[in-house]
Order: sequence, then C-alpha cells, then structure tokens
Amino acid sequence: MVEPKDPEALFEILQPRGGNQMFRNMKLSFKLGLGFALVLILSTVATVSGLIYLTAPPILRGSCTNTPYTVHTEILKTQGNIIAIDRHMKDIALTTDSTADSTAVQELTVAIDGLEQDIFAAFDLLYERFRGGDQALLDSALQAVRDWKVVRDEILHLENAGLKEQADALQKSAGGQSRFS
Repeated sequence: MVEPKDPEALFEILQPRGGNQMFRNMKLSFKLGLGFALVLILSTVATVSGLIYLTAPPILRGSCTNTPYTVHTEILKTQGNIIAIDRHMKDIALTTDSTADSTAVQELTVAIDGLEQDIFAAFDLLYERFRGGDQALLDSALQAVRDWKVVRDEILHLENAGLKEQADALQKSAGGQSRFS
C-alpha cells in the first residue's frame, strides 16, 4: 500500500466506511448512558422474571427437594454406606480372639447397625422421590441389601461365637474375601 503524503488523505483512509452514522454523531457520555440503561433494563427484566418464577406454584416449577438430584445423591450415599459396611465386615474377619479385638468387633457391629439404618432410610426416600423408570430396580436393590443383611448377621453371630473358620467359609461362599487370602 502506498502511503499518502497529504495528512487529510491519511485521515480519510483511517475513517471507517459504511455502518450507522447515528452513533458517530453522539457524544461519548450519551453512548455510555445508553449502554448503562440497556444493562439496567436487561437486569431488571431478568430479576422480575426470576421473582415471577419463584412465586409460581410448585406444581408449575417443580420442587427443588423432589428432583432427580435428590435421588442421585441418596443413591451415592447408600453406595458409600454399603462400601463402609463391607469394609467393617472385612475388619471383623481380620480380628483375633483377644479382648481388645472383641471390643472392636462390638464397636464395628454398632457402626454397621447405624449404617444399615441409614441405608433403609435412604430407600424410604428413594421410593418416595424416584420419578422415572422402573420401581423394580429399587425393589431388586433393596432385596439385595436385605439378603446381604441375613448373611452379614450370620457371619457376625459365628464371629461372636468364636467360630471364625465357619464365619470365614460363609463369607467366602457369599462372595467375600477370605481373611486368609
């Protein structure tokens, strides 16, 4: 590109071409005020629509406490509690016959009972709030937890009676790890 020698010709080259001439003739303060007013109007519209949404009946907007997210978090809590029970059962399988270990078994048994109560309370909430699909999925999961509870209770009974080999065999046949492996 050839540079013009005349400063006015350079000014002509630097001027934008086309577009709306209306904004070029406005003062900067007016442009800033117009932009601020536009932002203020948009934020007011967003606030008013939010207030209208919040005051709408819950049946129209859905309850925040009855969402799939609640179901999802309860399922995750239940999964964590099941893992914790399994970990406690493995700790019980690793105990010996000493008095300190029998105290630890009692503490773990109390912890397992608390976790079981949390699991069954979570299933109550899941049955109440589960909105999609198949209730048979919840039924089968609850039945699996109940079936596992029977096996756990038998293992705990054998451990408390001092029959560790039988408890270990039952745990191994139920799918758990042997404490000797």
